[in-house]
Amino acid sequence: MIVHRSNRTEELIESLAGVVGNLDLDPFARETIVVQGRGMERWISMQLADRLGIWANPRFLFPRDLVEMLFAAVLGECDARPDPFARECLMWSVADLLPTVMKDPAFASVERYLADDVEGRKRLQLADRVAGCFDDYLTYRPELILGWEQHELVGLQEDEAWQAILWRELIARLGGDHLASRANRFIETMREGGATLAPLPERVSLFGVSTLPPIFLEALDRASSQVELHLFVLNPSREYWAEIASASEVRRARRAAPNEDVASLHLDIGHPLLASLGRLGRDFQAALEGLGYEEDPADLYRDPSPEDEGLLHVLQRDMLRLEERGVDDAPPIPLDSNDASLRIHSCHSPMREVEVLKDELLACFEECPGLEPRDVVVMMPDVETYAPFIEAVFGTDLRGAGQGRGRFDEGGTIPHRIADRGTSGTSEVVDAFGRGLDFMLGRFTAGEGLDLCSIECVRDRFGIAHDDIETLRDWVAGSGIRWAVDAADRKAAGQPESEQNTWRFGLDRLLLAYALPEGDSVRFGGVRPYREIDGDAAELLGCFAELCEFLFDQRTKLRGSRAPREWRDALLDFLDGWVAHSDDTAQEHLLIRRILDEIAEQADAAKFDGRIPLETMRAKLEQALLRSSRPRHFLSGGVTFCQLVPMRSIPFRVVALLGMNDDAFPRIQRPPGFDLVSRAPLPGDRSTREDDRYLFLEALLSARDRLVITYLGQNIRTGEDLPPSVVVSELLDVIDDSFLRDPSEPGSQKANVSDAIVIRHPLQPFSPGYFDSAGDGRLFSYSALHREAAARLLAERSDPQPFVSAP
Repeated sequence: MIVHRSNRTEELIESLAGVVGNLDLDPFARETIVVQGRGMERWISMQLADRLGIWANPRFLFPRDLVEMLFAAVLGECDARPDPFARECLMWSVADLLPTVMKDPAFASVERYLADDVEGRKRLQLADRVAGCFDDYLTYRPELILGWEQHELVGLQEDEAWQAILWRELIARLGGDHLASRANRFIETMREGGATLAPLPERVSLFGVSTLPPIFLEALDRASSQVELHLFVLNPSREYWAEIASASEVRRARRAAPNEDVASLHLDIGHPLLASLGRLGRDFQAALEGLGYEEDPADLYRDPSPEDEGLLHVLQRDMLRLEERGVDDAPPIPLDSNDASLRIHSCHSPMREVEVLKDELLACFEECPGLEPRDVVVMMPDVETYAPFIEAVFGTDLRGAGQGRGRFDEGGTIPHRIADRGTSGTSEVVDAFGRGLDFMLGRFTAGEGLDLCSIECVRDRFGIAHDDIETLRDWVAGSGIRWAVDAADRKAAGQPESEQNTWRFGLDRLLLAYALPEGDSVRFGGVRPYREIDGDAAELLGCFAELCEFLFDQRTKLRGSRAPREWRDALLDFLDGWVAHSDDTAQEHLLIRRILDEIAEQADAAKFDGRIPLETMRAKLEQALLRSSRPRHFLSGGVTFCQLVPMRSIPFRVVALLGMNDDAFPRIQRPPGFDLVSRAPLPGDRSTREDDRYLFLEALLSARDRLVITYLGQNIRTGEDLPPSVVVSELLDVIDDSFLRDPSEPGSQKANVSDAIVIRHPLQPFSPGYFDSAGDGRLFSYSALHREAAARLLAERSDPQPFVSAP
């Protein structure tokens, strides 16, 4: 195994280009590259094509795919597909086994939890959490799983005892050919020698991988004796930093040994950001040191902008050298008041964050020579939350290939694309299908029904035009429709059995308005018709009645519980009758069909014989659609708005982070109380919180010219100050220790450097002004475009205020 390390991804891709450009191997063989995200795959393809002139027929894999390929080459293919030990399949097996194993006294706590679970929903939810834990055990605690299989169940704690019993039942049901056992057999076979990895490629490169489970690393180490293996690692520092300690770790060590001298503890912070944010990278570097590898002899580390003393570049340089400025022999640096390399904005709302971001980006295009929209990335913890605001402020994103290569028009419109949106947010058919199922499960309210009528693919299916929506709204309101299908539906909801204000009641009034002559005295069956409907409106009424009858019929058909495969057939019938078929919607229909097929196949592979209600099937469908969504529009022209996810350490000239709020980032994922991995964590374990902290560090390293951070720093109702994300607070603490305020700046003697970095914005962009530390009101903006517009507005005022640039 050859390890290539650098603090700059550009140097790593240059080294990768040299490796894949080596023609000593078969020139017609597919080049195999392992990545941890589709975004990195796209960036690598673009960069290699640019450097090599041509880049074709590659094979990109995820780490799990590579490891499974290694196992298959030595041990043979798995017996079954899909893998019954995959989390999605394992959930069905656990759910099917729980009712039978709960007779054991060890399951007393589980039995109490499921005591009131009449329809089995809690059982399936619990099974999903248990399956997630077992999947983690297979990857991060293989010795625990193998121990459960080989030893008697004595001396175990309560939570471990029932899990061990359940696991042995799963093995008896599904066999023992799972990841942990295959890894163990693979390592033993490779240790004994004689195994040949002939089906594997001659060369494999792992690029941009920030961490790997220990079991994967050991398997790769064994395979490297027969496969040319290259590992390209983004490393913030050229120094060895695997054993540095964060400030909290130092405090814990001192409390544990209060009588020990501080020097005897051998605790070195190194650089505070690496110590506090880099635990993931530190553990990975320490794990690599336990392997037999060769180091790339070339020095791939580069000092970021040696001549630039900008705040961002100084932070990157200090991490490269593992220096703690202000403590080591590196004194604090005076901060230039015009330094714009790192800015943090405190706003009242997501809308204001996006408005401020656009203003900041316009300034970047003015001030950074040669900066193009494609050189900018904007990442956020939740794309779906910010997507509507991005569309409102930036306009509709790019459509079609070839756009976005230019800058922006005179109106300040910036070419952009929103990537990583969920399937329901980008597919009208998936959205219509999901909302239709939700309507089946709800109270059939009039407002929800009219909202369904506004979906284009639904209107096309029933022949309703967009201009007819207002007419339908008038009909529904005027005929008295409020909620429920009919009297029986009201009774099922625990309300009086009355036909009044139901859909059937209102639809009868509408149909009688067409069938009977006009007149207030006319009645039929005790029902008074709605006002007369004739002509073209009669055709619309027929289409609306067809839609309603379809929903009424499906509500009856979709009641009760079914096996997953039976739900697959029932939901496909609903989809075919609910959404129009056309060339534009064909792929989306196929997507839903494929997801339903996968759920049915997973349940069959798990030998699940139970029946589940529609609510549970709907939840499984939603989860599967989320997992199936592919990164779209990433690096496809213009400014890229995307999800803030791990292993997206792609360099950009400008990196912006939206929504860095205290309650949003790092993301908190609370494991169940019986999770044995979280109860006793070990180096190399995956943690959502630690992943996010390292992701923030990677974003800091990936910005070349500027880093922009925004967060909700003020309550929109009370104006109360709100703290930023803890990672932003830690960054500000390091800035305060590493820099000094410009003495010529007003109020510099009384404030920290971070006070000049964090810019507090008013509630509205047209508020009277921003207030500096001295307290005098000043309007400012970052771009000449906005300054000129504001100057025209101020010229019309009787008391114009000065309009100055941001500090």
